[in-house]
Amino acid sequence: MNKPTLDEAKNNVLSLERTILDFVPSESRGNRFLNEKSKLMSCQGDQKLWSGAGEVTLLEGADKAGMLAKVKAEFAAKDGWTMADKTDSDGQSAVDLLHRDGIHLIVGFFSGPDRLRVDAFSACFDFPDYKYGEEY
Repeated sequence: MNKPTLDEAKNNVLSLERTILDFVPSESRGNRFLNEKSKLMSCQGDQKLWSGAGEVTLLEGADKAGMLAKVKAEFAAKDGWTMADKTDSDGQSAVDLLHRDGIHLIVGFFSGPDRLRVDAFSACFDFPDYKYGEEY
């Protein structure tokens, strides 16, 4: 399997984040946030990965269980993905998604205000000239 470039890795993750955030029906969707610049993180050996997060505020009465079920159904139908149900320290449901190429997504809910959040980590890629603190 070929390693992606920084741009490919970042664009893959951002596309997946957007797709998941779009699972929230428009009538349940408030403000939306997606960070499109981030520092790189260390990965295997000298490789790096791009990490990002996106979230959408949920309006009152949003069907959280239905949204998470849709995420799980969509990714169960895609080749190369494994998933695990999780519960965070606040008792909120989440799903951990891992692709065989190394992309890792954590989809869950946060309170105050209620929101659906996607924490995402790209596949590893070569980027030897990275200087700590630079954002891409």
